[in-house]
Amino acid sequence: MIAAEDGSGDAGDVFLAARGAGGPLWGQAGWDGEWILRPGWRLLCRFAPNGLAAARSRDGLFGFVARDGSWAVEPRFRNAGSFSAVGLAAAETPDGTGFVDSSGAWAVEPRFLEARPFSASGLAPAREISDALSPLWGVVDAKGAWRVRPGFAELAFHYDSRGLAAARDPGTGLAGFLTEEGVWAVPPKFLDLGPFAGAGLAPARAGNGLWGAVDLSGGWAVKPSFAGLRPFSASGLAGARDPSGHWGVVGPDGRWAVLPTFANVGGAFSGPFAGGGLAPASSGEGLWGFIDREGRWAVEPVFAAVYPFFGTGVTAAMDRDGLWGVLDGAGGWTAMPGFAEVALFPPPAG
Repeated sequence: MIAAEDGSGDAGDVFLAARGAGGPLWGQAGWDGEWILRPGWRLLCRFAPNGLAAARSRDGLFGFVARDGSWAVEPRFRNAGSFSAVGLAAAETPDGTGFVDSSGAWAVEPRFLEARPFSASGLAPAREISDALSPLWGVVDAKGAWRVRPGFAELAFHYDSRGLAAARDPGTGLAGFLTEEGVWAVPPKFLDLGPFAGAGLAPARAGNGLWGAVDLSGGWAVKPSFAGLRPFSASGLAGARDPSGHWGVVGPDGRWAVLPTFANVGGAFSGPFAGGGLAPASSGEGLWGFIDREGRWAVEPVFAAVYPFFGTGVTAAMDRDGLWGVLDGAGGWTAMPGFAEVALFPPPAG
């Protein structure tokens, strides 16, 4: 579970994958910048609870590696995702996508055009191979049986902890929220939707093109008046863009908690102040730092890019030369910039 708002989370809960400078291969790095697993893969994802991580080999195929870096499942897939709570991972072959267990054996044969991870309740969005130009999405169980027959133009990456997933009606093209039984909990009446957060609010775009926030009934909790709106953090705060293009932070009542004076706030990774008490923000010059809840710079904007703190005391940041290092909450380097690229994987929600 992502750490609490008090910032007391263990940095080890966040997985840091990194690509060394001057090379194409990825490994696992620690917060001190030292290699835990030296670069050896063209891609490395976080380790699942079963101790396996999806990885792409040097020849381009995907398999699963153990924590010591050895191949637990030899690379033979075109693509592969992480193992879910039900112990299965999506894997793609030239013939289609299915689900494999920790031995690499097919638990669900690869009969799908596309499939997404299982939720904790054992349901996964999928669409079958067909002659249709854009096959519709449905929901399968861990045996591959349809729990919700295909009938949706889009379906969210997975069901959330409330058992809801954003979906798009193929007839109208509008989006709503779907239950695990395939019933509209929130009717499809929005141009676009973001996820519900701990505050029980989801960003939604109205017919006038502006963004607001809806509650679990589908009613407007925040009237659509913003040019952009990020997901809400558990504290009920969200990055928002006013019609002039400036970003600030709004509360669950839609009022500005931080006035819109920034080029960007929050980014795509999480809501603002999702942990650690600081939010990523960029200045008019396009450089990134971190602001506190009053909108003051806690860490000055001197970085080319940053990740959120994810409730920990450390994160990753890029310097002006394009190299990534590890940053503490005061803006100091705990690991000097030396990585060509990094990816931070926060703990799975749950």
